[in-house]
Amino acid sequence: MPWLRRLVLRSVRTATRSRLLARFLFGVDFRPLQEDESYFDVTTPVLVDQAVRRLTPASKVLDLGTGTVAVVGLALWRKLGCEVTSADVNPESVGLAQANVDRNRAPIRVLQSTFFDAIDDSFDAVVFNPPYVPTAAGLDRGLSPRFRRQWDGGRDGLSVIDGFLTALATDGRDPLVLMGVNHRHTPRGIVCALLDAHRDIRTEDVYRHPVLPVDVYVLRKRGGVPGTPALARGGMPLPA
Repeated sequence: MPWLRRLVLRSVRTATRSRLLARFLFGVDFRPLQEDESYFDVTTPVLVDQAVRRLTPASKVLDLGTGTVAVVGLALWRKLGCEVTSADVNPESVGLAQANVDRNRAPIRVLQSTFFDAIDDSFDAVVFNPPYVPTAAGLDRGLSPRFRRQWDGGRDGLSVIDGFLTALATDGRDPLVLMGVNHRHTPRGIVCALLDAHRDIRTEDVYRHPVLPVDVYVLRKRGGVPGTPALARGGMPLPA
């Protein structure tokens, strides 16, 4: 039923652009949006919730793919008081995210970076809401061409995730990774197959939301660095 699909998409867009709802969910003072922005997507609150459960105030977090409002980084700073660095590949997004960080007087650095290339700061956790919408599906939905790099995951929705996993495997640091994916756009089967193909990365856990179509993958490099234990639910170290 095309009319029902249009109604659902319109309702979702209204919700994700609601400043009041965003403030309620994340505890952040958001600036007003421009026409083709949103405060969050369906993955964002689930990813933030899982990060809050698994990290601690002592965590040093890289908020990767921060987008135009730095919602994940600001929410984790507010809820945990942890140290956060936010990064995005799009220079326009970085400038807009910085404006929101300044609005909240948050001690968060916002950097332009392709994955870890420009990140000199130390970090022990990465929280990543990657672009996972297949190109054709995003164009069909009329998603923003201006901020296409925020949503466009390539032909099958996996191109950015694939690049991220390669960058993670070759980076010298050993962070805990929490990566959120909407499985209605990018099905679980192909995400798991991609993870299996990256032999240097292991999946420690997958949280599957009971209602929303969101999975949070908890990842780590194989043979992790001593002294950086994996975290279980609630931020407790996993047994060896």
